[in-house]
Amino acid sequence: MTSALNLFAKAMPIRGNGWVQNLTGDVAQIRSVYRDTESGEVLMDLWMYSHKGDKLGRVSPVEGGPRTFEPAVTYDDYWFRIHPPIFPLKLRRQEDGTYDYQQQRILDGAYLPRPPRVEAAVHTLKNVDEANIATSHRMAAQELRETIRRKLLSGEAKTQIEARIAELERIADATDN
Repeated sequence: MTSALNLFAKAMPIRGNGWVQNLTGDVAQIRSVYRDTESGEVLMDLWMYSHKGDKLGRVSPVEGGPRTFEPAVTYDDYWFRIHPPIFPLKLRRQEDGTYDYQQQRILDGAYLPRPPRVEAAVHTLKNVDEANIATSHRMAAQELRETIRRKLLSGEAKTQIEARIAELERIADATDN
């Protein structure tokens, strides 16, 4: 149960490359999402866009910070998720008779941070004896097997990796003989 709670605590309501809009109609694409280490608030770095679709860069005073994006914006009730907008944005008539650029809201998700990408290491050794070469090929084949198991691969990706495993084992066997 504790691990499920820990995963939920790490879950984010939004993720990078998504789109958000605030209550005043400003539209932005999410550059990155992270939590404040002290308060636990969800913060976003945003690429701000005009209603015509032009990338604006930073719209708040720079004061020595980045100029190409808006840093550390709190994701709260002032911001909400939207579908990727089609620029130029069109004015929409609201129920009260006013017009604004508000887009249709979509629900927050529970996105978990992605685990670090695991690359299978293929050992390349130079100027070593044949026993070490065979061992390195077997180690590479074993790492590929573990990659298949960890990522629960299936289909064409699994078939391609299994073919590479067979090739590495064939090379290792030929080196031993």
